[in-house]
Amino acid sequence: MVVDDNGNITGYRHRTKQADGTWLWEDVNPDIPDNYVKVDGLENVYKCTNSDGTVSYFRYVRNSDDTFAFVPVDENGKPLDDGANADKIGDNYVHVDSNVYAVYDDNNVKMGYRKRVKQNDGSYIWKECDAPASSSSDGLSSIFNSGNSTASNSGIQSQGSSNGSNKVVNSDGSYTVTETSVNTETKDGYTITYQTTVKKTYDSKGNLLSTKKDGPYEVSRTETGSSAKVDKSKIASTLDGELARVSASVTFDTDKAKEVLTKLNAQRKSQGLSSLSMDTGSEAYKLACVRAADMAVYDHSSSSSPMYGSLDAMVAKWNLTASSHASENIWKASSKTASEIHTRFQANSNSQKIRMSSGYTEVGIAIVEKNGQTYIAEIYLK
Repeated sequence: MVVDDNGNITGYRHRTKQADGTWLWEDVNPDIPDNYVKVDGLENVYKCTNSDGTVSYFRYVRNSDDTFAFVPVDENGKPLDDGANADKIGDNYVHVDSNVYAVYDDNNVKMGYRKRVKQNDGSYIWKECDAPASSSSDGLSSIFNSGNSTASNSGIQSQGSSNGSNKVVNSDGSYTVTETSVNTETKDGYTITYQTTVKKTYDSKGNLLSTKKDGPYEVSRTETGSSAKVDKSKIASTLDGELARVSASVTFDTDKAKEVLTKLNAQRKSQGLSSLSMDTGSEAYKLACVRAADMAVYDHSSSSSPMYGSLDAMVAKWNLTASSHASENIWKASSKTASEIHTRFQANSNSQKIRMSSGYTEVGIAIVEKNGQTYIAEIYLK
């Protein structure tokens, strides 16, 4: 590992012994598993030999938000869904622009773009394509009830949208397609909704004549989790007191949290890092429980809680020893397993840096399941 003065990992290098006995440093990508072998002549395509002797191929994709995914491809690097039937659009294909869709994996990480192409017999197939020039940040589309995740210094926050379109045929044979997207984000204790409208006019042969975009405009702003009233006067004067208060409102999934810890430490061990301890009596654990409970009660995943504010504000309020050495990963998603939680945090660059940092000695992991949603908080202290 290459570590900066603050204990953050800035890169990885592998030391290889040469035939003459000398040693050579090589930059390596820790995202690539050891059993993935680079395929010559194909960019970012890897061959994987499975334990049963079968062979699979994957393309490594890293997105603009620093999430990454491995796309199943054939030996020539073509996605396996390229040319597949597209008469029915799966839930993981999210409309972005015209007949272009963003496709996501089971962990809500974007794997690329596909165009829905009509065949001579009237059927549709998927064809791999580039991102449309007019698309906004990854389409800002929501799937799996968890939304695209955006990284922040304190972890993962949810963000999503819904889309709709209609077509109107004009008197001269041309037609206008109006596409409306409604995007939501959680910020500073509020759920903010934006609307964007794009009108595209085509001639009778389907050639694009003009495009007009209107927005995005803020159309509503409501307090997050408005069904539960925020009353800051109820906050206890000590962390122990506050944990006791919020614990009456939720149930913590301690078994799943331990599973996540096991996977986290296994990942750290594979990268030469020491394991992190999780003591239920520690400040890290108590903070994680309060954080996860707050997310569940007020149904949010913002780094700025409507009740407490930021993690730093929580540390300062209860005069904790953590000082400025506290970091967090948070996520709200539809019901998730420990493996999915671990994979999602590892697939986000900022979250991965926190989890794989040598600068932390303890961690607190708390998970709350409520109304079909999983609320996860990881707190790291030095």
